[in-house]
Amino acid sequence: MLVGMGVNEPAFPGYGGFVGWETPCILVSGEQIVSFNAGYWHASLPTPVDMDAATAKSWNKQGFPLDFDAPRGGRAMLSRSTDGGETWSAPETIIDSPRDDRHPALCELDDGIVLCGLFGIEGWYGYDESPAGRGKNSIAGVIRSFDGGKTFEQELNVLPSPFKYYERMCAGFVKASDGSILFPTYGKDSWKGPDRGAVYRSVDQGAAWKNIAVLDSDSSDGGVDEPALAETAPGELVVISRPEGDVFFSVDMGATWTRPQTFGMRMYAPKLLVLRDGTLLCLFGSYSQTQRGFQAIWSTDGGRTWIAPADDHGFVIDGSVYGYGAGVEMHDGSVWVVYYDTGQDQQKRTCTWSMRIRINAQKDGLEVLAVPGAGAVPGVVPGASAIAEDRDEGPVDADAM
Repeated sequence: MLVGMGVNEPAFPGYGGFVGWETPCILVSGEQIVSFNAGYWHASLPTPVDMDAATAKSWNKQGFPLDFDAPRGGRAMLSRSTDGGETWSAPETIIDSPRDDRHPALCELDDGIVLCGLFGIEGWYGYDESPAGRGKNSIAGVIRSFDGGKTFEQELNVLPSPFKYYERMCAGFVKASDGSILFPTYGKDSWKGPDRGAVYRSVDQGAAWKNIAVLDSDSSDGGVDEPALAETAPGELVVISRPEGDVFFSVDMGATWTRPQTFGMRMYAPKLLVLRDGTLLCLFGSYSQTQRGFQAIWSTDGGRTWIAPADDHGFVIDGSVYGYGAGVEMHDGSVWVVYYDTGQDQQKRTCTWSMRIRINAQKDGLEVLAVPGAGAVPGVVPGASAIAEDRDEGPVDADAM
């Protein structure tokens, strides 16, 4: 455990026990950073919260505290390790705006600039349109650090959103082969409308951003929610999204996209990572009724077919948790993952776990390795490893991909 439940907890006015929405990053210096959101619930809106009666009743029934005192909502934070994950700093604030600063995702560029993408939610929810005098329900944007992630810009560079009601993000940045930076988001035009995906591009190290695509789903269930993006070959992009596992392809660096296709596996919070051997790894949370939790599938053909143990779920990394997580490849080809555990209580028992995994040589199973901080050094393969469950696997065809 890196943060949570008595371990390295944040301390600030408005903190009530929630940590989540984390992203790992390994800097060129070797320093490891985990960014996350901290607050008082799954959604730590600035208080007092302005919410329609039906939504307030529903959220309160799920445990949302209607009388919590957090005038600035949740904040984006990070913890860092300079000794290979053996010890971690006390949580440091990335940004604390008047909004609920959510899901910070970090990326170090070749010139040392560290980007942080995140979104901020206003202190209102559930209305068909913004209350008088209020802005969009949420906005997405980018801030930068010029000192290795020690300090960040404190004014969000808001993306030029095509969406009228809100814009959010879940996955992080892609450093493209042409030197540009790509960033996926999602948004709505109305409270009851479907989510739509968006792709942004920056050609000046994250100083300015242009919306290059809006992605729509053919599914009636949820639209394009929490999309993740990867470049699988020069100029060739793939997007996968919640909830239906919709996959989109582009062969012209995002200028045009195929219609969405699904291979039948429902998921939430997917993250895509292209490993050095070309394998496309997808980390996600599972909707499966037979196996929930934080899981992985992978593709050796750029996302057109996927290797999985079953049609409805992936290889289990941790079946006891909610399923939001992300990963980064280490020097030895293993993947360091961090993920969020609700502990079945969105306010009092959330934490961030760290684990290290590797796809085996046959690409038909996962190995669970010693984590950084438990005797593992980045770039060194431990002498023993345990084999994860679900070894009876095979390819799951992506229909007509």
